[in-house]
Order: sequence, then C-alpha cells, then structure tokens
Amino acid sequence: MEQAEQRSAASLADAEQQISRLRTDAAAQVAAARVETEEAQQRMAAALAEKRRGPP
Repeated sequence: MEQAEQRSAASLADAEQQISRLRTDAAAQVAAARVETEEAQQRMAAALAEKRRGPP
C-alpha cells in the first residue's frame, strides 16, 4: 500500500510540475501575443495616417 501511495504522490508532483510549466509557457505566449498586437496596431495606425494624407 505504501508503494502505491508513493507512486501516487510522485505522479501528483509530476502533474503539478507540468501544470507549472504550462502556465509559464502560456504566460510567455500571452506576452508575445500582446507585443504582436501592439506592433500590428501601430502599423495599422501608420497606414491609416498615410491614407488620410492622400497622394502627394
């Protein structure tokens, strides 16, 4: 019975580590997506400003 409890505890620890890694990875992906979104918004604003200026 003790071995089963040890295996269960090890499995739980592994799962907790995996969850932690996934959370870290997800946070990094969210940060990257925010940067990409900001860059896209800046490009769009620049394109709109250029369009408003019209032809030279």
